[in-house]
Formats: sequence, structure tokens, C-alpha cells
Amino acid sequence: MKTKYVVRVNVSYTKKYIVDAMSIQDAEEKYLLEGVSTSLMETEIDREIISVLTDREDAEKTWEV
Repeated sequence: MKTKYVVRVNVSYTKKYIVDAMSIQDAEEKYLLEGVSTSLMETEIDREIISVLTDREDAEKTWEV
């Protein structure tokens, strides 16, 4: 008999921001000031399974945030 399972996964991402700058330090500073509004590329790089529980076990478990 099939049972539903809840699979919790931690997914890591790498984000690449494009910043016009004169130096590495300038690029870091500009990113901190303008990073939210610059173009970016987002790539999924890693998945880690945290837990696999039945739906009943998952409902009963208290998750720490």
C-alpha cells in the first residue's frame, strides 16, 4: 500500500550580480548599495534532503526555524 511522504529539502542557490565598477572594492560597495536593482543570474547548485517522514509524522513533528 502506498503512503504519502513529506520530503523536506534545503536548496542552496548561487546568485551572480553584474555591477559596473572600477575595482574589486568598488564593485563590493556598489553591490551593497545597488545589488537589489542590478541584473542577476540565479542557478540552483545543491539540494540536501533534511528529512523524509510520513504525512502523519510530519504533522506531529515540531520544526525548529
